[in-house]
Amino acid sequence: MLQAAGYAYAKSGRRREAEEVIKRFKDIAKTQYVISYWVASIYAALGDKYKTFAELENAFAGRDWYLHRLKVDPFWDPLRDDPRFKEMLKRLNLPE
Repeated sequence: MLQAAGYAYAKSGRRREAEEVIKRFKDIAKTQYVISYWVASIYAALGDKYKTFAELENAFAGRDWYLHRLKVDPFWDPLRDDPRFKEMLKRLNLPE
């Protein structure tokens, strides 16, 4: 639910609120597991590619169970042509 709010804030131009959601995720991560994939999706909606890819790398390192959606999730449509994104898809070794 928190991810959906952050993503919606970002897509609707409410940057401050989206960044507050990211901050909440970071605070939660101090004591609980947070799915980096979700945080990355908010950064992607904000247009921050650097932080998006950093969080996706965290997702790979943490073996986030959402990564199997990377190929089809519309969150990532703006990144599909980026060579870093294509490399991540190859790393997942998903079926065509």
